[in-house]
Amino acid sequence: MSRLLHEVGCQDIEHKAHAIDFSVWTEAHESMYQNCVIAFKLVQPFLVKMGVMAQEEADQKYQQMLIEMMMKDFYALWYYLTVWGRKPQ
Repeated sequence: MSRLLHEVGCQDIEHKAHAIDFSVWTEAHESMYQNCVIAFKLVQPFLVKMGVMAQEEADQKYQQMLIEMMMKDFYALWYYLTVWGRKPQ
């Protein structure tokens, strides 16, 4: 990302790494669970159309995700990076 911002003329480029723990007992779990439910359903037709998986497999993986995310030993971290810069006028 830093390179892309540099290529479009940004200066003073900075970045910050983040991690969200959405393990089953955390405050973030419920909202991330709902996000995953929606995201998987939205991407499912694309995966099937592109031949990544058959509809039956997609349905099975979706059900597996729902079950595993609610198990008492579900641990999860989501890492992401925020990058920003200033573009002089």
